[in-house]
Amino acid sequence: MISANYKLLTPTMLSFVVTDGCTAHCKDCCFNCSPKNSTYITSEEMIDAIEQVKDSVLVVVFTGGEATL
Repeated sequence: MISANYKLLTPTMLSFVVTDGCTAHCKDCCFNCSPKNSTYITSEEMIDAIEQVKDSVLVVVFTGGEATL
């Protein structure tokens, strides 16, 4: 049972790991990115996700491998 004092938290940040491809292969990379990888999220997928949370999200972050690839 949920207590009456329970507060539902709404996310305020949306982060995209745009790609796991990168021109470097840093051993401490938290996303395990490398020049051998090429997975990415499409702009359509990002726009769809933003549309779903646009009323609550204040910040959108683009990260991952080399996000400008």
